[in-house]
Amino acid sequence: MSSVIFFVISFLNLLNTSCSKNPKKTGLQFPYPNMTESVAYEAYSPNDLTPHKSSMIHSPKGTVARGHLPFAYPAGFDQAEKAGRELSSPFSKLSSEERQEKVLPRGKELYNNFCMVCHGETGKGDGPVVPRYPGPPSFLDARLKGYSQGRIFHVITYGHGLMSSYSAQIKQKDRWFITEYIKFLQAE
Repeated sequence: MSSVIFFVISFLNLLNTSCSKNPKKTGLQFPYPNMTESVAYEAYSPNDLTPHKSSMIHSPKGTVARGHLPFAYPAGFDQAEKAGRELSSPFSKLSSEERQEKVLPRGKELYNNFCMVCHGETGKGDGPVVPRYPGPPSFLDARLKGYSQGRIFHVITYGHGLMSSYSAQIKQKDRWFITEYIKFLQAE
């Protein structure tokens, strides 16, 4: 019986000394103090604990950052043509009614936010910045009407001529909405 009382008193004593009412004081750290106060390593500093001996841990091969989808067509004219042949809109399987109701309103909203200032409200290349900057091409020109959705998507992603890339400003899915809207403007 005395050994049970001794054990209970010892446990309560340990529990009492491990806790603290002061939030800045951690109390007794038994037996692993590094669990509450871990060692901070500088980025890129040597670290013998990792397999590649660096504090900066690399992503596993084949992983994709959240919110970013891989795009297999790098910048360049040849790649733009290849994208034009091989890519199509993920919305192409929708019915025309679904496109009218869901895709085109979103495409118009994004087009007005990002493209209208240069290409104009109807895609004629007559946006409000045109007097100050060289005129962008009209989407109604025969050459641009011949661009497929994949080619337009590639141009939005990487830019072309004086137009810079919009991949940092416009999400991949939203670029497809804009592509659909541009094709809608060309069909009118």
